Amino acid sequence: MGQRMAWFGLLIAGVAVQLALGRQDAPAAPPAAAPAKAPVPPAGPRPNLVLITMDTTRADHLGCYGYPRRTTPQIDAFAAEAVVFDHCYSALTHTTPSHTSIFTGVYPFEHGVLACSFRADEKVQQQRAFVSVAGLRSYTEILAEQGWQAGGFVTAATTKKITGLGVGFAAWGEPTKEVRPGAEALEEALAWLDTVPEPFFLWAHFFDAHVPPREQYEEVHPELAPDATLREVMATRRMGPPRRGNGSAAARVLREREEDIARYDTGLRLIDDHFAALRAKLEARGAWPHTTVVITGDHGEGLGQHNFVQHGPVWAEGVHVPFLLRVPGRAPERIETLCSTIDVLPTAIAATAGLPAEEFLAQARGRDVLAAEFEERPVYSMSPPTRGEFSLTTRRWRWIHRESGKHALFDRSKDPFELKDVAADHPDVAAGLDRQLLELIREQRARHLELYDGKQHGTRLSAEAEARLRAELAELGYTEEGDEAPLPAKKRPTNEADDDDGDDDHGDDDGAGDGEPDGGGAEGDDDGG
Repeated sequence: MGQRMAWFGLLIAGVAVQLALGRQDAPAAPPAAAPAKAPVPPAGPRPNLVLITMDTTRADHLGCYGYPRRTTPQIDAFAAEAVVFDHCYSALTHTTPSHTSIFTGVYPFEHGVLACSFRADEKVQQQRAFVSVAGLRSYTEILAEQGWQAGGFVTAATTKKITGLGVGFAAWGEPTKEVRPGAEALEEALAWLDTVPEPFFLWAHFFDAHVPPREQYEEVHPELAPDATLREVMATRRMGPPRRGNGSAAARVLREREEDIARYDTGLRLIDDHFAALRAKLEARGAWPHTTVVITGDHGEGLGQHNFVQHGPVWAEGVHVPFLLRVPGRAPERIETLCSTIDVLPTAIAATAGLPAEEFLAQARGRDVLAAEFEERPVYSMSPPTRGEFSLTTRRWRWIHRESGKHALFDRSKDPFELKDVAADHPDVAAGLDRQLLELIREQRARHLELYDGKQHGTRLSAEAEARLRAELAELGYTEEGDEAPLPAKKRPTNEADDDDGDDDHGDDDGAGDGEPDGGGAEGDDDGG
């Protein structure tokens, strides 16, 4: 790959999340696989499944999603033979909970993992991890019981086995510290592919675009250095420095953001190389013709847009992720239908004859987006509860609900970069979307209690946050029994045009978002996944 890299200590500053999902019951036991069952071979063909998750990858930085710089030429070539979903949105903007939603096919409040906890002690991490129960299991467990060999190779503490994401994997590789280069996980995956019998399930997780390690890259890829094309992209998306302040400070921020985006793009190019190596191995062993391949992201990245550099908020750049699906024998196409990361595995499973489907599709809230009967619905996303942000995305609208009360509505047809809040102009739209969003939260929480026999586990909502959420549900007429009252006429507070996103502790100078004027804006929600 021709890049010299210096891997230093992890620089994320996070706070231990102390959130609750409702009642304060005793935490569940550490995650463990369900009791072993004898493998039951499925009827018909037994295809392989490969899942590649590109951590911290916003869709609009891939060439196949319109990015004008050569970040992913090999994935772009793959897209030409795959089904490309143009509008896929992450369920939650941090790594551990987002991956948990991918592997279970359900929303975050249902599985109960709402934040990353890798800086907490081991006991706390186990309490916050995904817990497999009879009605909700990782798809890996289901595959393993049916005779698939499962290998997982991950690159960050936010995906280590202690999170519960490793359940069901017979072969496993993870960093000894908090992060490692994607090349190390790739090497393990390639070695595993040399000997593993078919059918197999491979999960490869690549962290190369995240901070860390991207801020430690000594060189950027020669094709991805800051240039006029990058500056044009930044200007269009309002990624530049604050509009107020002296010229030298603005120039410094602009330069720092250009350099950070160049390093981010370099991280994507590294992931692109990792994918190419995996594909070459699958082709060399003759497995490619009967292997379904999924490439997706867990969440996006701010990169200075809305003056936020990393991730956590539910702006579109933080939740819009790639989703590419290659099924042997299926013609390539582009899909405009809105979908969620909870739909990723249900869609791949339904499209691939021979993959175990019944149990997973029965538990999943996600659906097969390619099915003729699929009905497009508003797509739900959320931040970690400490940030207190939720969103619904429709064909035309994006609604952002904030616990601070600074809600916002954006018209995607006229304002794709979410620069002008129009809630005051469309109060009925705002109220209707808010009602749908709060009802979705209520449904998720009710199902969690059903699945876990009335007990709560995982990360915790504070008593204050719990009270606010209950009050908002009550205001919209939702009682504990789910009864509805008429929509109240009272209009909720909204942002002024180009107001911030509700976090008052950063003091935005450009009025466009939620970060520090000097180009900061780290996550600050929990451990920074």
